Amino acid sequence: YKNARVLSEKVGDTTLSYYYYADKTPQDTLAVAAEAFSYYEERFGEYPYSTYALAETGLCFGGQEYPRLTMLSDGLNAEEKPRAVAHEVAHQWWYGVVGSNQVENAWQDEGLAEYSALCFFEKYEKYGYTREGLMTAALREYRSYYDVYGSVLGRTDTAMTRHLKDYLSDYEYKCLSYDKAIVMFDTLRKSVGDTSFFAGLRRYYKENAFLIATSGDLVGAFEKTGLDVGGFFDSFLNGKAIL
Repeated sequence: YKNARVLSEKVGDTTLSYYYYADKTPQDTLAVAAEAFSYYEERFGEYPYSTYALAETGLCFGGQEYPRLTMLSDGLNAEEKPRAVAHEVAHQWWYGVVGSNQVENAWQDEGLAEYSALCFFEKYEKYGYTREGLMTAALREYRSYYDVYGSVLGRTDTAMTRHLKDYLSDYEYKCLSYDKAIVMFDTLRKSVGDTSFFAGLRRYYKENAFLIATSGDLVGAFEKTGLDVGGFFDSFLNGKAIL
């Protein structure tokens, strides 16, 4: 874009740059990205690269993650933008540094990015989101999906570990890989406490940086901190958990 401009801010050892052309409040967008970036570094571990860019584009959906790059839709409104930014910045940890099989286990990076954003908003309620509010919305959306698909198909497959081609719709994909995933992570966090939960995620990040992590690697990271969570994850991932 010929009229694109750029704003930059240094967070720790990383320079964040925001390339934009239509954003009326670019300083606010960059501020959200910088605040989220700083929070994730503190919470999960140091970002290993010296630069990270966000670019406003004509995307038909909110955002798209790439290594060291985030694309943001020019159609996001003021309410939608912080949530999209927080989610996409989190992908630099869960996708950009710790990889996973996005075709077979989409929940592993999408669910973690979504829950990481929830944790960010929990700390920074000035953006208008709360942990309770986000969890209530996710559970309501998941239960609505369960009821609708159950009434139409006679049963609802709630397994989270499946190939992308096996999702019947974008709606089903979103309800399982995002909504049910953050319910799973929040349920685990409530069960084991903040200290153990975030210790497990920090270990997962440290031990799987620059690798393609399996779901077993994620479970193993929690178990190495002394948590017996194999059965818990199995019940959610294989659709046995009743919500």
